[in-house]
Amino acid sequence: MKKDVTAPQKLVKLYNLNGEYDKAIDLLKTHHFRTWEGGTEIHNHYVDALAMKGLELTKAGQYKEAIAIFNDAMLYPENLEVGKPRNDGRAAMLWYFMGQAYEKSGQKAKAKDAYTKSTTTNSGGWQDLIYYQAKSYEALGQSDKAKELYGDLIKRGENILERGAARTGIGVEEAAVENTSYSHAYLLQALGNSGLGNAAKAKELFGQALKRYSNNLWCKYYMD
Repeated sequence: MKKDVTAPQKLVKLYNLNGEYDKAIDLLKTHHFRTWEGGTEIHNHYVDALAMKGLELTKAGQYKEAIAIFNDAMLYPENLEVGKPRNDGRAAMLWYFMGQAYEKSGQKAKAKDAYTKSTTTNSGGWQDLIYYQAKSYEALGQSDKAKELYGDLIKRGENILERGAARTGIGVEEAAVENTSYSHAYLLQALGNSGLGNAAKAKELFGQALKRYSNNLWCKYYMD
């Protein structure tokens, strides 16, 4: 493992999947990760770990601590060797979570500001972030815009399933990519239906997403 530079990254992913966010965060802060040029996976795990921990703190009523950790999740620590992209990464999700923490702690003005920032961030290619922007619009009282975005999520998922995944006969690795793609499609549909209040349909789709790829972290979170 000491000779395998990918091992620490895999361990962080495993900690996240196992709900051991403190262990993941400790490793992320103390280890210097080696990242191929253009690679972003370790930063994705970093955001996952801190976001999940922030949600735990919010649930426990530790709003100040949750807000601090959501802010940290927007950073790009040097030890991860991942540079900040031109877009806002996954900030739309983090601003929504921050808005929730502010709102629950009675800080309505800061909550409104966080929700507004969620709706205006440039999410790049992160399609699932549309869900958090829709939730932010909902929190701002713009339910029609929220419903439009929920519908868009469902359509995006349907489009992925309709296109299917191109198979070239490479084998196991390609099949794994196909399964994660389909899992993502079902997740998008599930989030859209959840936002529209179709709880039973959303649960069914979350199940389909996990059936395709059992390590779909955010799908596991919403199923629980």
